[in-house]
Amino acid sequence: QDAPKKDDPPQVDPPQAIVLNHDDVTMQAGEELEMKATLTPEDWKGTVTWSTDDKYVAWVSQQGKVTVGTLRSGEPALFVTGVAEGMRAMTDVLLLRGGE
Repeated sequence: QDAPKKDDPPQVDPPQAIVLNHDDVTMQAGEELEMKATLTPEDWKGTVTWSTDDKYVAWVSQQGKVTVGTLRSGEPALFVTGVAEGMRAMTDVLLLRGGE
């Protein structure tokens, strides 16, 4: 194996676990929620990528801020997912239309 070159970035071991700050939440249209990921090992320096399974109902910034948009009938829930180098964690979001 070749020795690392001077300009190569340092090797980072992949995370061993990812845990989100919310397991299940209930949200309504217009609400926002801050998602955070805790990774093992704690000194892991990679990036967590955030997504929702329905970007037309709710979206999540790459900083973990979830925003619920206008809800249509038949949309009871969605998932917010955090991924870090193959490790994945999901939060189940129950969606309530106003008055429910």
